[in-house]
Amino acid sequence: MKYLSILLASLVCLHAWGDDHENQNAVPEAMAMETAVCSMKDGKTYEDFEKVVEKFKKWAAESDYNTYFVSNTPLYASPQATPDVVLMEFSSFEGIATAWKKIWADDPQFLENFDKTVSCSRSLMHYYPMHSNTELEPDDDRVMGVNWCTRKPGVTWDQLSKQHREFSFGPDVIYWGAAGPSLGIRDGDMPGEFAHLAVFSDIEGLMRYENQVANEDGWRRREAYYQNFAECTGTNVYQQRVLLRPRNEGE
Repeated sequence: MKYLSILLASLVCLHAWGDDHENQNAVPEAMAMETAVCSMKDGKTYEDFEKVVEKFKKWAAESDYNTYFVSNTPLYASPQATPDVVLMEFSSFEGIATAWKKIWADDPQFLENFDKTVSCSRSLMHYYPMHSNTELEPDDDRVMGVNWCTRKPGVTWDQLSKQHREFSFGPDVIYWGAAGPSLGIRDGDMPGEFAHLAVFSDIEGLMRYENQVANEDGWRRREAYYQNFAECTGTNVYQQRVLLRPRNEGE
């Protein structure tokens, strides 16, 4: 679980669960975010892992399997956070339960092949979507950042949530939200109470954001947040690939 302390994450929220023009006074409804932090077993390669995933994708496409499924590999990451790959699924809580029941009943071979290829620790978090730009959603290859934070003394969750809803986002941000640990995690596993999760359209979009922070006074807004609301560990960045998208209702 040590790797979860730096990475855990990705931001992915479905069209139905996020909107760029949502009411800033409304508290977003949480969705389930399941994360598997994985390392390759001895003698196994990323190509072996890809073969297992491709078989799963084929089965999912032919079945009523309806989650948002992504993989993440380190790009800019702390030395303490070096998993080979991180898999993440997003859905409603009921949707995650349905997905597990379907795998156990219809495709138990996937779990057996998966466990032969990678060693993983799984956890469940509550993810609160704050922003989505669905015009950028069709791209399967993106960049994800995660920053773990802890509230300043005296800051309530309501105050923090209000501050997050007032954030503004550039045109390169596909998703932004906050996630908090729930299942499969113990005290001390994480370097903070919650994580900021951001998905950028590509590496160019991430660098435009970094330029804005460095050269266009973006650092002032970041420092104001750090001084008044939360202390944060700093952002790690991962390459993200969409493996599955949920079917639209009625398909």
